[in-house]
Amino acid sequence: MIRKLAALAFFLTLALAASAASAVHFSFSSDVNISMDGDLVILEPHGEARAEIAPSGDLRIDGKLIAVPLKDRLLLARYNQSMQTIVSRGIALGVEGAGLGVQALTAALVGIVTGEKDAAKRTVEPRAAKMKENARALCMEARTLKLVQDELANDVPAFRPYALIDGDGSHCHVDD
Repeated sequence: MIRKLAALAFFLTLALAASAASAVHFSFSSDVNISMDGDLVILEPHGEARAEIAPSGDLRIDGKLIAVPLKDRLLLARYNQSMQTIVSRGIALGVEGAGLGVQALTAALVGIVTGEKDAAKRTVEPRAAKMKENARALCMEARTLKLVQDELANDVPAFRPYALIDGDGSHCHVDD
């Protein structure tokens, strides 16, 4: 009987942790290969030369520095910053989700031993709420990146082939 209860508590806790994590939905559509090389954002769409955006706002296409007005240089710097933020927040959310699962499992086992069946829920819910808050910040950053990209595409003709992140940001949401 204890084994059955332990197994049930284990699976319920995993379900709780999974439901907290599954409340975060993030999809980022792009027809361009976007990667990071140190602090550079690399854009490599099919059929186009490689573009690099530096934290300073320098835009290089096929190794050549593209001259842009200060306003657009600041936008390019913001584009780089947004990409860096999205990557770091995405990694942090992954680590946070894994930690939440471990914490939920530990709390479930403690609940089994102590007879406190709500211990896991009380332990996991505050962390899940924080995780959702962090996911919302990630979604906001993705929307910002799209807006910055669109403004750059309007202002900098050389950037247009690299402005391939699509959607309106509605693909990123966090369930309550």
